[in-house]
Amino acid sequence: MLGHRDQVLEARVEGYGIASVALITLANGADNVGVYVPLFVVSRADIWLVIVTYMVLIAVWCLAASLLGHHRLILSLVNRWGHRIMPFVFIALGAYVLVFK
Repeated sequence: MLGHRDQVLEARVEGYGIASVALITLANGADNVGVYVPLFVVSRADIWLVIVTYMVLIAVWCLAASLLGHHRLILSLVNRWGHRIMPFVFIALGAYVLVFK
């Protein structure tokens, strides 16, 4: 009986393939696809500007995350209070999205 349960669990894990992960990713980012595809189709002449701007801003976000992630004061505050503050951050973010978007 135990062997059958292990086989069922193993079959469930193996059932997730690249296609299912890609579909979930596409479903989560469908709003992005809906914005970027028309943008790239209409403004092909300025596509280099969009790509360079995107790459520069990604680099800025990564640098900011690295600096904040290695700051001792921020790390100690997050370790001490993060688990208590995070629910309120998510609630405030959700309320902001509902009210202003």
